Amino acid sequence: MEEKKEPFVVDSLAKANWVVDKINEKRAKIDEVNTAVNEMIDKYEAWGEEQTHDLQEEIDSLQMLLKPWARKELGSGKKKSIKLAGGVVGFRKGAEKWMMGGEVAAAGNEKLLTWVKRNANEYIKTIEAVRWADFKKKLNVMKDGRVCTLDGEIVDGLTVEQEPDTFYVK
Repeated sequence: MEEKKEPFVVDSLAKANWVVDKINEKRAKIDEVNTAVNEMIDKYEAWGEEQTHDLQEEIDSLQMLLKPWARKELGSGKKKSIKLAGGVVGFRKGAEKWMMGGEVAAAGNEKLLTWVKRNANEYIKTIEAVRWADFKKKLNVMKDGRVCTLDGEIVDGLTVEQEPDTFYVK
């Protein structure tokens, strides 16, 4: 006669602790696997760099041989490239690097911002935004999901949907 085995059920603190311990063991194993994978990736990346380093140096040397010839052939004309049987050689215009006060001139550059505020204020961007964290403190959620202020004024169009609780194990 076959004995029917009952499925495992968590019905006590001891069983719950046992399950949490098993989850933690599995997570530790996952961490071990990820560590091993990262070590293998590092090893293969180092091997790949080692294999390609000398080849890239040879490419750079060959390009240095070709560059003066291409510059001479193109001269100062409009043409920027030469088609060859094996490919194309040429020159691309270098990117502009705008600097202000020894730093890249970008929207967050303080010296540029100061200068533009003084001399070209129309290029200063003002961003309107709700201080959401502060505003939420002044709101109440009603049972039907609508939202009202502390004074009872309904905020048209603003609703709250409660998502289900999520289960976690630490």
